[in-house]
Amino acid sequence: MSTVGRFDRTSGRLRIVSTGPLNQYQVFVDGVEINEPFGSDVLNSLARGEWAKYGVVQALFNEQRGRLPARLTVDDFLSLMREFGLVPESVPLPIPPQSPPSAVA
Repeated sequence: MSTVGRFDRTSGRLRIVSTGPLNQYQVFVDGVEINEPFGSDVLNSLARGEWAKYGVVQALFNEQRGRLPARLTVDDFLSLMREFGLVPESVPLPIPPQSPPSAVA
């Protein structure tokens, strides 16, 4: 099992889609792609209203100011994430099935 299937959900102005690597999500606001995947740890921290990842997101927004939707601030993004809620965490891949031991008589 990896993440539970492909994640693709829209809530209001925010759309989050799982990417190829486990635990990574692409984020769109008002149809504009934020040009860097986010890990579920960052998105879920923001969705819970924690400030631990604020600096990471602030730096990203500063780098991309010209391409993001007009008037979208980091605080707006945090609010959108709280409304959106949590994304799935990655789960370890299952252990491949083992061949049963052969009976020795």
